[in-house]
Amino acid sequence: MKNYFAFILLFFIFLSCNQSNTKTNNKNEALEPVSDKYIEPTKKSADLEDIIPDAENVSYKLDPEFNGEEYDGIIYLAVFKNNNICTLSKSGIVSIVEPTGKLLNSFLIEVKNGKPTAIIVDDFDNINVFISLTKTEVNKVRGKIHNIVKPTGVGCLVYNVDGRQTYRYKLTNLLAASGARLSGSSLVISDGIQEAVGVFDFESKKIKSFIPGFRACRGVLDICINNKEEILVANNAVFHLKAFNFKGDDLYTLGGRGKTINDFRGCCNPMSVDCFSNGAIATIEKDPSRIKIYSKHGAKLISGTDEIIHGYKYLPMIIDHKDLLYFAVPDKGLFRCIPE
Repeated sequence: MKNYFAFILLFFIFLSCNQSNTKTNNKNEALEPVSDKYIEPTKKSADLEDIIPDAENVSYKLDPEFNGEEYDGIIYLAVFKNNNICTLSKSGIVSIVEPTGKLLNSFLIEVKNGKPTAIIVDDFDNINVFISLTKTEVNKVRGKIHNIVKPTGVGCLVYNVDGRQTYRYKLTNLLAASGARLSGSSLVISDGIQEAVGVFDFESKKIKSFIPGFRACRGVLDICINNKEEILVANNAVFHLKAFNFKGDDLYTLGGRGKTINDFRGCCNPMSVDCFSNGAIATIEKDPSRIKIYSKHGAKLISGTDEIIHGYKYLPMIIDHKDLLYFAVPDKGLFRCIPE
């Protein structure tokens, strides 16, 4: 009888330990991230003289002669080789605008399962319109019907300057096209949903590298490519710029949260970024509302822009081949900044 009770006791001890291990394992599985967590900066903020040694101190101002008020609802910008500007509006209208502000052509992009969110212009003046694809699922909860829109991937429709569609393709590994840039054979797309950046071979459309781990506020994750073929990412929810090469190697961090003109503060900044031909960096911040240009000597404000850009979570920006800076405000139009 004693052996019997001893056996029963050992059995319950074994069962208890096994259940404890199962709970621990389940807990660990629940904590396992679905994607890579944010990569904490491995380097302190870079010295501007080291990363942009050729960028002298410059002053820019709003161009009073440029009239872009008619271009309403712009969500993304690109530039042609001849410095014409390509705009994409929230309603899906693509426009080609001369540097004078004159409209050359416009056409409508119609998409059933998704919406156009970014554009590039390639070396042959083809307009690549990136579509953040979605599907709608119907869920019934407590007798109520809910339509849930879920992201499914990224496609692209290609048009010539006359607005005729010539080609289409899809990109792997992405759920959204929040930003797009092209340099040579490298196509770079930011994904604000996955908080990542994908680098693709533009010819084959095959992915070359996938860089996860950013912090995107409200899905905003802007990018640009500088004169050294470096990808700059506006890592806004942690208040800095991150630089990578096309292989995905971490190169440096610029900025941080602070109160100086070189820092970023407020709610999730910077929201937009682009670069000049000498490497100087332009950023747009939403709060405080300001546009800055970083030279090797530090950042400098573009005066007169704060009231124009106040109150928007994201504003598109592009710098043309003559180093003229364009930005758009959804209900105010297209603006241009020129050297003082």
